[in-house]
Amino acid sequence: MGEGRVCFSREAKLEFLKQKRLQRMQTGTLHNDTAYVTNLMSRSSGDALRDPASCGVRSFRNPDVYAKSGSGLNERDTMSKQKIDKFATTDLDWTDNMPECPVYFPSKEEFEDPLAFLQKIAPEASKYGICKIVSPLSASVPAGMVLMKEKAGFRFTTRVQPLRLAEWNTDDKVTFFLSGRNYTFRDFEKMANKVFTRRYYSAGCLPTTYLEKEFWQEIASGKTESVEYACDVDGSAFSSSPSDQLGNSKWNLKKVARLSRSILRLLETTIPGVTEPMLYIGMLFSMFAWHVEDHYLYSINYHHCGAAKTWYGVPGHAAVDFEKIVREKFTKLFKSPVNTSSPSPEHITQDLVMVLIVVRL
Repeated sequence: MGEGRVCFSREAKLEFLKQKRLQRMQTGTLHNDTAYVTNLMSRSSGDALRDPASCGVRSFRNPDVYAKSGSGLNERDTMSKQKIDKFATTDLDWTDNMPECPVYFPSKEEFEDPLAFLQKIAPEASKYGICKIVSPLSASVPAGMVLMKEKAGFRFTTRVQPLRLAEWNTDDKVTFFLSGRNYTFRDFEKMANKVFTRRYYSAGCLPTTYLEKEFWQEIASGKTESVEYACDVDGSAFSSSPSDQLGNSKWNLKKVARLSRSILRLLETTIPGVTEPMLYIGMLFSMFAWHVEDHYLYSINYHHCGAAKTWYGVPGHAAVDFEKIVREKFTKLFKSPVNTSSPSPEHITQDLVMVLIVVRL
């Protein structure tokens, strides 16, 4: 869920997993051999409701799960897939060569003033367009406890995302519609883990680089027709407990817009996602399209819990080139607006636009 911890994975397993996936592609079999991977930590399941430090070492890279969509889905033939030559997945090694964004480790003193710290790192971070800041504070009340206990009655409705972006034809359209399924945080977590386990035979964390390849393979030619994603959910998972250091800090996203250095404090009207935070609760393969933030403001995202979340970013100085490349390469493919498209970073880097990767842990 839109903030958090990631599980440590051994990169030595990557080559094994890669070979197994290639064998599966070549033979056409649907069998999954990842059961042989040592599962070091649970992905989320109960641990989201327990100690926030229980998910292991801070590490780099990963996305999140597929579920049946419920009554709101189109018919199966509407969501069916067929490969096209424009999105080759025979070689996904480019995912191993993506540069990473700068990572900052502020001291507790530096962490006391969020906007002062952002101003300090801006000259460097702005060259990349995206960065990662590792908090010196941790939440003493896990996000799951906040949403299940402190916010009793908290529920949300997911949206269904079709998972066939790489191979649409001109008759296809982007459609994100309500699934009609309403969840508590715990119920959604159980559903997501069940689907993950069905696919990988375990709820344990898999190497993030492996899952990144799985994502792009699934986009191109996989069997998953849709995923559920709870995006733009009003609320916050920061605790209001007086004993929670992170919740009481100025980095609590409920407080940032009202800080003395923020011009947003002058707004008299509450604007969800701008003056108030929103939650994004995802699963394996759920995603958000390439975009710029409202009014070109900074976007601050805190990853509370669950599996790691992969972000791709483009530096601001390359924004015009990025949009030009997307229009030239993809508007002929899609009738849908380009701002709902999700081309792979490989397509962009081929045209010399720097694409960066960051993983929230």
